[in-house]
Amino acid sequence: MRRGPDDPNDAVPQARPRSAHRREGPGVIGAIVITAAILLVIFVLQNLEDANIDFLFWDWDVAIAIAIVVAAALGFVIGWFVAWLRRRGRRDERPGDR
Repeated sequence: MRRGPDDPNDAVPQARPRSAHRREGPGVIGAIVITAAILLVIFVLQNLEDANIDFLFWDWDVAIAIAIVVAAALGFVIGWFVAWLRRRGRRDERPGDR
């Protein structure tokens, strides 16, 4: 006697549906961060000559590499702070957390 495709006693496992949402693990995120860091180092090493930077009433003669590193660090800190504020805002919106 042959069983039907929906028989719960069937020994052949059915294919699971593929999920539309997939979480990136620490390996994928780590690979992205390492790749970005390598590209930043290459970009910095290709821009070692000096440049004149004017900001408001300050005037500096610094290597372009230093300006790039400072801008990248400021961008990271600002991005982290904005993400922290968003997480904090979501936490405060949830009822019953306190």
